[in-house]
Amino acid sequence: MPDRAPTAPLLAALAVVLTWGLNFPLSKALFNQVGAAGFLGLRYLLMPLCAVALLCWRFGRRWPRLDRAEIGPLVRLTLVGQGLHLLLSAYGMQGSTAFSASVLLACGPVFTLLILRLSGLERLSRSQV
Repeated sequence: MPDRAPTAPLLAALAVVLTWGLNFPLSKALFNQVGAAGFLGLRYLLMPLCAVALLCWRFGRRWPRLDRAEIGPLVRLTLVGQGLHLLLSAYGMQGSTAFSASVLLACGPVFTLLILRLSGLERLSRSQV
């Protein structure tokens, strides 16, 4: 009898595809109910709870320690990177279609690479160009 492919990875991949596929239409529907600011508020209330649950699941009560020098950059990255990004993308998505927002999100790595290049932090290789 031939070995059958394991179904757990296939089901996990299907769950990821469904989650990403439903993300923008569900976000747009939620924006119509609570607005972009309400959506961001809900997200900022739920994400720390999810992060704590993940840390507890992975590490129990012995979470990894941060060096004191890492705390400042982490806070700045969180406020500017995530805070500003989520705020701008939420208001952008509220004023556009789910399709347009998903196309912009798909272009994110290109914009990130260009920003890093313009700031002198990254050199573009031939394959990246």
